[in-house]
Amino acid sequence: RTDLDAPEIPYDEAVDFTEASQQACGKLFLELWSEDMERGFPLPRGCYYRSFTGTDPRREIELVFEPKSGLRKNTLYQMVFNGYMKDVLDRLTGDLLRTEFMQVIPMDDMSLRPYEAIERGVVRLHPDGPIPKLDAVDAQPEFNKQTGFKLVGGYNNLLELKSGDQLGFELMGGEDRANRIRSGCRIRIFLWPFTQWQTTSSCIAGCVVGGEASFLCDFIKCDAEAIVPGMNLNVIKLTLGALRPFWEGFGDVYNWRKARIRVGAITMPPGGFFAQRLAAQVTDAGILSNTDFNDLYPDYVHSVGDLIWKAPSEGQTVAKVISVAGGGNTKPFREDVNNILYARLTLSSTLLARDDTFQDVHFRITLPPGYTCKQPVPGEVNAWEAPTTLPAFGTTVPQGRGTPDDGTINHGWSTSGNTCTFTPAHPYGVVYQGSSLIVRIQVDNPRTALQQSDETNRWTFRMAGRGLCGESLCVKQGEDREYNFLSSPDPFYQSNNVVMGRIVRASIQPTVFDLRGVRDPSQDLHIFFQTEQEVAGGGEIRLKSPYGFNFGVPECTAADLAETYYATDG
Repeated sequence: RTDLDAPEIPYDEAVDFTEASQQACGKLFLELWSEDMERGFPLPRGCYYRSFTGTDPRREIELVFEPKSGLRKNTLYQMVFNGYMKDVLDRLTGDLLRTEFMQVIPMDDMSLRPYEAIERGVVRLHPDGPIPKLDAVDAQPEFNKQTGFKLVGGYNNLLELKSGDQLGFELMGGEDRANRIRSGCRIRIFLWPFTQWQTTSSCIAGCVVGGEASFLCDFIKCDAEAIVPGMNLNVIKLTLGALRPFWEGFGDVYNWRKARIRVGAITMPPGGFFAQRLAAQVTDAGILSNTDFNDLYPDYVHSVGDLIWKAPSEGQTVAKVISVAGGGNTKPFREDVNNILYARLTLSSTLLARDDTFQDVHFRITLPPGYTCKQPVPGEVNAWEAPTTLPAFGTTVPQGRGTPDDGTINHGWSTSGNTCTFTPAHPYGVVYQGSSLIVRIQVDNPRTALQQSDETNRWTFRMAGRGLCGESLCVKQGEDREYNFLSSPDPFYQSNNVVMGRIVRASIQPTVFDLRGVRDPSQDLHIFFQTEQEVAGGGEIRLKSPYGFNFGVPECTAADLAETYYATDG
């Protein structure tokens, strides 16, 4: 869990399948990740949960996906739960490493085949992780419960992380000397969000001069490790002191004494996240036995002090529009009303609503000037949901067609001028980083034509949030960052849509008017029209005729009209 103050879900609380919501997902999951970079972890249509008592007490938590947007085969997925294990040692017997803590069961269609499982997996503790000991001892390292792990270096309660930055924190041990942090202790810093961080295997750490007068800090070994073996290196591991042959080189930290440590040479995640804490764990690496391979008596806390946040790196936010060929922009002319456009989005930060203000988090799509984003007429189906039949999807399944839920006046989609804004349900409404969304947007087109190359024909995307930082503590992050819609050459996706002008005073004149007898099988046609926009060199004019006309093989011949048709000055 990243928030010790988050309310616990009572055991007897339940959400039914028919009530499944993305709000329930936000209570249960902090992160959803997939190695499928194009579609990401499919954004759930909703989550629901229930509990069972009796001889087999358990909780069931279920995610429901959009049609044709489930899990892909042979694809790696990760889910980060917002929860913790209580009274594990009191209720479990036998080898803790062999205990089944959870089962993961992909199911088939929940409407047609609600009890048909496809696969099953078992979740256990990893054998290389620190294992709680049944025989707790008095002399074990602990954090100070109020300020044991304090992030420092920010401004107005916020620390924005950028490439090349160092991470600074203050370390304080327990109140009693028996619970001191000292040489032979190991500190692990858990880097949230777990699925975004991928630092290097080695780092640099040392005490800040002046952090604590006359404090012994000769040596700190800095490494990185993965919570999930073989996956992202998302934990910084600090070993305090050195074994020579006894543990030495780092002073005792307890009661009022503290050490200020700075960690460098860490790689920042490419994605972004809003204001949040980190977590830390201290263990005994083998102080009494003079060894360096143990991890005994873990004590775990969340950071206090500054909250950290990071803006996404360039190119991490994916936003593009679906072309005419892909099923969008079916009314492309100026002044057309109720045109339907589709936008594909992959967020680079998770948007999680955390309070009841309805103001702490949102994302916004801004269309080029002249467009009017319209609020569709409410119906039984989410009017912002894209159909499964868009040509852009082809035959690919899953489609990556996540749909943020639309709901009440306090959450869902709102429109103003050329902007469409989505606000998750409060609290716990969520849109996960990396999930692919397809949004159906109803618009009135601009009154004037707009070419694709026009500098003002620019779609932008913005996401903003306060994270764990309340309104009175710090500003909303990301409010000043805009990301352009961008698309590589693709028949179904593009960076913007053209708004076509209208050709007026168009007419066609044959050169043979004889309607008697056999008609001349070949003749010239004179075509007249008036354009609204300049067609630069390299442009073209296309003429489409009714069935039966033949403009020549292999191609037709086009030329200017006779000189008598053109008027000149003078």
